[in-house]
Amino acid sequence: MISLILAEKIMGLLIILIVGALIVRLGILSTDDSRVISRLSIYAVAPCAIITSYQVSFTPEIRKGLLITLSAAVLVQLFFTLISIVYTKILKLDEVEHATIVYANSLNLTIPLVAAILGQQWVIYSSMYSSFQTFMMWSNGKAILCGEKKPDFVKVFKNINIISVFIGLLLLLLGIKSFPGPIQSAMDSLAGLVGPMGMLTMGMIIGGMELKEVATYRRTIFMCFMRLIVMPLPVVLFLKYGPMASMISTGHELMLIVLLAACGPTAVNITQMALLYGKDAKYASSIGVISTLMCIVTMPLMIALYNL
Repeated sequence: MISLILAEKIMGLLIILIVGALIVRLGILSTDDSRVISRLSIYAVAPCAIITSYQVSFTPEIRKGLLITLSAAVLVQLFFTLISIVYTKILKLDEVEHATIVYANSLNLTIPLVAAILGQQWVIYSSMYSSFQTFMMWSNGKAILCGEKKPDFVKVFKNINIISVFIGLLLLLLGIKSFPGPIQSAMDSLAGLVGPMGMLTMGMIIGGMELKEVATYRRTIFMCFMRLIVMPLPVVLFLKYGPMASMISTGHELMLIVLLAACGPTAVNITQMALLYGKDAKYASSIGVISTLMCIVTMPLMIALYNL
């Protein structure tokens, strides 16, 4: 069942990617126009998706579940960050390769998967992983792509996506589950674009590439293997046998949500950030596309190992 749901969701995203590629191939837009879509996605769409994910009732059970999920998300993401430094030195990874193995597509893909597999009421927990990853992506991830020795935390906390996390948390604590009608409608509509706009960006970049140019990135498959197998495999063992799953009656489901976020394909935001900061967005996009295709097989495998 999970494999079928995953395949359906991924095929839907890939169709949008193909549309993006056709838009460029037919001369309607150029690859350079993807920068505009990236900016819209990062500064308008993603903040709405983050904020709306927090608009739920804040019961004691949900509060405990959120804390446990956040704790697991922090440990998993910090593990990815630290182990990636080792792999980067051993394998001599460049900035794009380094970033692509650290950050998974936890916002665009995990939320619809959690809603389809477990139900809409579980989506709030997936926001814990994506929120912490957002913080890490705009601090550590930006530092990786820009070659900074350490993150500029002043700029990090001024970032609209980080501000959106704090707004979402405030709304959750205050019990505000919706804004006035037109505002909420607009935010819901924008939030629903987070996946499609990310795939359009990748598609537009791919559409501007020749097949022989894609073939020049000889380590694409290897980097996908790192992101989809090598990085999340220890996480499966930690979530399955670690203490967090037993701390609450819904622990098994909560750890499954963390696993879904951790074992996904490379984050679409890496391609968008590579565009913003002048890195090899074509390489990032090729890793993103191939890892999205490969995760149709690898994600069910990781979930099966967790459920053994």
